[in-house]
Amino acid sequence: MGVFISRKLMFTAINMTRTVSARIPTELHEELRERCNLVGESVSDFVEAAIEFALYGSVDFDFGDELIEESEEETKPSVMKETKNHEGKKPVIHLHWDNGELVQGETTWEPK
Repeated sequence: MGVFISRKLMFTAINMTRTVSARIPTELHEELRERCNLVGESVSDFVEAAIEFALYGSVDFDFGDELIEESEEETKPSVMKETKNHEGKKPVIHLHWDNGELVQGETTWEPK
């Protein structure tokens, strides 16, 4: 006599997700939450995309950079310093482990 496993249970077992917990500074968490609200994504989806981007160098996810740039331009005074042009480049977010915590370092830009 065999054991019956429903298709739904089998699908769930094959596609299980894992939980990652990280301690981050309050200010970073607030910025993360605000960005997620701005782009209409959950913190979980945002962090998953950031990890995928860090591991594989690309991801099909809108991190809301254009929205942030637009809102910053609206609040900038009319006299501005020269800004760097990142057109045609992709951001490289540098993450590293520091005492068991994943920390975001510098963001650099490289050609697409």
